Amino acid sequence: MRLLRRLPARRAELLGSLLLVLGSFGLAAFLHDQSADDAALLLMLVTLEILVPLAMGLLSAGLLAGDPALDLLLSAHRPAWQTLLERLLFVGGVGVLLSCLALGLAAYWDLSLPEDGSAQLYIWLSPMLFYMGLSSAVALLRGRMLDGALVSLGVMGVSLMLVNQIPRLCASATPGDHCLGWLASPMMTLGSPAGVYWPLNRLFWLFVGAALLGLSLRLAGREEPLLREVSTE
Repeated sequence: MRLLRRLPARRAELLGSLLLVLGSFGLAAFLHDQSADDAALLLMLVTLEILVPLAMGLLSAGLLAGDPALDLLLSAHRPAWQTLLERLLFVGGVGVLLSCLALGLAAYWDLSLPEDGSAQLYIWLSPMLFYMGLSSAVALLRGRMLDGALVSLGVMGVSLMLVNQIPRLCASATPGDHCLGWLASPMMTLGSPAGVYWPLNRLFWLFVGAALLGLSLRLAGREEPLLREVSTE
């Protein structure tokens, strides 16, 4: 319960995200007990590269935009970007804990993840920072939480389609593991984990996510869109 108090306006979303991810862990445990390790491995990869990043991204859309106490936050002596940064760090910390738990469970169940050692961190870190930055920045453009959430869901949907389309586009030109087109998808671990461009893919989306997070902190200083949205509610 103390965890939920850190985001007073987003308790329901945070609780829902926690239950969704923990539910996926429970299902993976069931699949492992049934000797369906391939299915359990796929579910863990989906959790690491889709569920946790998207859940943290959707939470990030409403960390400042859509806050019912926004007028009080903006009238305080503390700059809005500091409040946003504190909340982003908290949401990111939750994502780190859930992702590290997923990695620990995968190791405990002897599930062979595509990467070894510290490289496994980038399975979830790059897409998580990207979706957090994307949803937060888009939401702050007009001060609307819904904008950030919808854009994140839309990008996730396009990325899911690209998982099947990119290999087809590259089939006639290059071998599957040398397809440069995978740089266009933050889901390369699910689509082509053995691809030679996987490290470059992870660095690219990590950089894009960090840039979008920096942009969102800058946008937090623009009070006009936030106050305009509050006044229309």
